[in-house]
Amino acid sequence: MFRKLLLLSLFFFNTAVSGQDHRILDLDDHRYTHIQRLQERGHLLDLNPTALPYTYGEVAAAAESVDSNALSPAERRWLSLILDDSKDSVPEDHVLLFGEAGGGLNLTNSKRLDVVRPVDDDLEAFQRLYVKAAAVRGRWVGQVGLVHDGYYDRDPDGLDSALRAQSRAENGYLGFQMDPVAIYLGRFSNHWGTAAQNGLAVSNNARAYDQINLRFGGSKYSFRSFYAELDAITGDGRFTGTAGADSVSSGLERRFLFAHRFDIRPNENLTLSIMESILISGASTGFSLRFLNPFTAVGLENDNVPKNDENNALLGLMLWARIGTTTIHSQVIMDDLDVLNLGSERTSVAGTAYLRHAFRARPLDIGLSSTVVASRTYNTHQPEGQYVYLLRGLALQYNDFAHISAELNWFADSVLPGLVVSPRLHLLKQGEQRITATFPKSGDNVETLLSGIVETTRRASLVVEFQPNRYWWISVDAGMNSVGNAGHIEGATDSRFSGLMSFGIRIPIRGSDVLDL
Repeated sequence: MFRKLLLLSLFFFNTAVSGQDHRILDLDDHRYTHIQRLQERGHLLDLNPTALPYTYGEVAAAAESVDSNALSPAERRWLSLILDDSKDSVPEDHVLLFGEAGGGLNLTNSKRLDVVRPVDDDLEAFQRLYVKAAAVRGRWVGQVGLVHDGYYDRDPDGLDSALRAQSRAENGYLGFQMDPVAIYLGRFSNHWGTAAQNGLAVSNNARAYDQINLRFGGSKYSFRSFYAELDAITGDGRFTGTAGADSVSSGLERRFLFAHRFDIRPNENLTLSIMESILISGASTGFSLRFLNPFTAVGLENDNVPKNDENNALLGLMLWARIGTTTIHSQVIMDDLDVLNLGSERTSVAGTAYLRHAFRARPLDIGLSSTVVASRTYNTHQPEGQYVYLLRGLALQYNDFAHISAELNWFADSVLPGLVVSPRLHLLKQGEQRITATFPKSGDNVETLLSGIVETTRRASLVVEFQPNRYWWISVDAGMNSVGNAGHIEGATDSRFSGLMSFGIRIPIRGSDVLDL
């Protein structure tokens, strides 16, 4: 323990350089909503709109380049909500200390927080508390984070990931940045997509996982890559979260995820990305230099020799573009990739498209989005290759579905500063396959999309959000769901109210306490 403290001290106290505030802005932070709104209106585009998370320093630097006099009243408000203790630079020979505590409450009449896919009809309350403390010096940053979350304990889809007092260490890391390279070691989340949309290759749907995270490049060309340790599976194919203890009787298969992306940004209004990931597994699987290399072509190497592990590879393309005040975002992935067609496994796909238009003269925007995922996507013959972590999807929670939604957002600051009113419509068609279901055999008559008896959900809802300042917010999503072929039973119907009320608060301890060293 003493040696670890000594090494950490050397990192912080023996490097006399100036740098940004390299703390990671956690992906569940409410500020990402306001950042996305500003990006869709042509601001904060020094930040890559689809490569999350950002750091505090990156957000502060991008915000400083914005001419607030050119902003609308709503835009000025959003900009003020993302700025607090962010520092564009940290003075030489100083350590800046930061802290934050906060929490919230989710009230819902379902065991699941997804209002389009409710489970049961019981009133549930899921509390959340967190605390974190960070030190920043020059190019170095270190942070400790703890989360207490009732949903981690009672998630109907995922494993209980907070066995002790419903708490878990999250958002703790050690990081180093020296342009054009940044590297982080710790437990946090990644999201490859815009903050409000699905990430088909990597998303923040899963719980935060332990990883080595690398970024290399500049504003026009950049690589991002991470290597993550996932939960092991028992030798007899069960996800328990405690496979190490269960291995006494059944053995275990270890699982790791490697993901890389290459971004091209010819200008601030266009981003093109190539994404690839591979989940490797095996009884003796461990650190793989081949896939840790961000320049390894996973599409060619996933089944190439030497094949030391089982694997499930994925290749994707992503586009983000802004034309005036219209934003387009689209992703396409291929799963179970077989470049040379040497195997019998079908190639599976998923796609998402998002279109949003912001009105210049009115405090309104409208959005359309669609997601389609094939019935075999994210699944594979070997259970250990399923694209999940603690039974939460590493990208999406579901496969075998088609979902279309539309929304209108009215930024009602003229009525009450910080008020947003959003009517929304959803149409969801869900087939019978699941990511963690037994993979269909080659002879099984399973449709490529929307297999079996298709359940159809239609939802009309009203979402009201209110954030008067940067320290607290509240939102309500209330609507009616009408379900056909409910429970995948031909002719069964169900209609029900489904609602979610969320409240959040954050108490930052500003980095004003500076230590001269």
